[in-house]
Amino acid sequence: QLEKTIDGLFEQVKSLTEYDNEVWDLTKTFWDKVNTHYQEKDLTREHAGMLRDKINEAFNILKSLRKSAQEQFGKEARQVYEQLSGQVKKITDSFSQKSNLNAVFDQLKKLQEEANKVRLGAEMRKQLSELLNNAFEMVKAERQKSGLRHLENRIKGLQDVIARMEKSIKE
Repeated sequence: QLEKTIDGLFEQVKSLTEYDNEVWDLTKTFWDKVNTHYQEKDLTREHAGMLRDKINEAFNILKSLRKSAQEQFGKEARQVYEQLSGQVKKITDSFSQKSNLNAVFDQLKKLQEEANKVRLGAEMRKQLSELLNNAFEMVKAERQKSGLRHLENRIKGLQDVIARMEKSIKE
């Protein structure tokens, strides 16, 4: 009976076109069942070996499917990472002192929300996060500079008014 169910599992694994974690867990369960039956001396060594070989073959198929799924994920994640990092770089490159800083900040915020929704590898997520943080810091620094520039312009304007008043008083 165990052999029939393992044969059914093996056929199910052979029919898979992509990796399935549930089938992996099911295969692990059968591996444990075979070991339990062997330890309880319900199976002979030869029979347990034959069943383990079949389960190992199923594991090999699942491993190859998982590897191809991981490679596909890596390619897709790389494309998404390149797209998002390109958008961040485009925003930071087109950024100028006269830009509407709130609009730039909102664009970066949208990109950050989008980045949080997509599937990325840990290293790519970390790099993208650093890129976004640097962009946010740039906007923050520019906001501070713009506040200082505003005050400097105001002081300069007041100094000009004082100079004109002094000139008119002398006249």
